Parts: sequence; C-alpha cells; structure tokens
Amino acid sequence: MASKVSVILPTYNERGNISELCKELTKKIKSAGYAPEIIVVDDNSPDGTGKEAKKLKEVKVIIRTERGLGTAILRGIKESSGETIVLMDTDFSHPPELVPMLLRQLKDADAVFASRYVKGGSMNTDFVQYSLSKLFNYIIKMFLGIQVLDSTGGFFAIKRKAFEGLNIEKIFRGYGDYCFRMLYALKPSKLRIKEMPFAYMPRRYGKSKTNLLKTSILYWIEALKLRLR
Repeated sequence: MASKVSVILPTYNERGNISELCKELTKKIKSAGYAPEIIVVDDNSPDGTGKEAKKLKEVKVIIRTERGLGTAILRGIKESSGETIVLMDTDFSHPPELVPMLLRQLKDADAVFASRYVKGGSMNTDFVQYSLSKLFNYIIKMFLGIQVLDSTGGFFAIKRKAFEGLNIEKIFRGYGDYCFRMLYALKPSKLRIKEMPFAYMPRRYGKSKTNLLKTSILYWIEALKLRLR
C-alpha cells in the first residue's frame, strides 16, 4: 500500500492558482508512488478560492471564518492523516514538480526543506533583495542555532512523528515565523534535517499578501521572544 502524503495548502485569494496546482500535485505525487491527500485550508477568500477548490476531486477543502497563515496550517495538520506532511505556497512560487524530490530525500531524513539560499538555490528577484533576504535568514539561523538557512520559506516535507511531544498550537500561529519557531522547537529532538536547493519562482496569478518591512520586524520580535524564553 502506497504511503500517504498530506499536502497542506493554506489559501487566501488564490482562485487563479488553486485548481491547476491541486491537479499537478495529485499527478506528481501519484507518479512518484505515493498516495496524495490534498488539503486546502481557505480563509473565506472573497474571490471564491474555497468554492473553486470544492469543484476538484480528491481534494479536501476547509473554509474557515478566521484568517491567519499559521493557524490555517495548524488546522490542516490536525485534519490530515498522512505519515508525511508537505507544506507549500499556493501561487506556484514553490514548484509542485519538486515535491517528489523532497519526498525522495526524506527517506534518510526526518525533514527536508527546500532552500533558496544553499548552493544551487535562487530567488526570482534583484540581487540586492536576494542578498538582504539571505542575510536576514542567515542571522536568524545563527541567532536561534537552528539547522536550516532558509527558515522563512515554508516549503518542506516532514514526517508526522517529528511533531510528537510538541505543542503545535504554540508553533503554528502568526505568519511565516511559524517555520523558524518550529525548527527551534525541534532542536532538542536532534532530528535529521536536510536542505535541498530550489529556484523560488514568481507567482502565476494574483498579488502577494506580504509586506516585507512589516514582516521582517515581526520576525525579529518573534526570534527575540524565543531566545528570551
């Protein structure tokens, strides 16, 4: 029996992307020999993302009344049943064809993170923005003593058993800071964690919801809170 892989897709106004992404993920994961469980957690998108996703076969759709990336992921994890959990963005900046590569590398690891910053990785932006983003992530890595350089990207595969003993309600909240918060919580477990290079692509449809300056400040505050505890 094929091992089940749960892909958590938190969405807000991604109607133009969601159908094509779910279809590609289902095809790629099945072709790699796994059983896909695609879970869309939509924060009641005004553009009808949730309704669009409900038209798809083999996709579980959860439409919430609240908003928040971290809590959407938490809901998806709680509703999932796969031995492996994959998390990714829904705008095609995280290429679905790389999911089978993450799963293959997971055979001798507990978690595999797709990284923009390790050798071979890249980001579809100008040199200054890429360098600042890489520096920010490097400082977070050194400051928190975590294993992963790209700790804000949110594109990874992890074995469900890695969450055993963790208070996931405290981890999965806020915005992208959940990712380095999770890595910090996993430190005592001394899990086998790997990074795999990938090219971060521009979104296909819609607009980004991220305010870079505001987000960076919030991330620093969260990193400081972790260390002060």
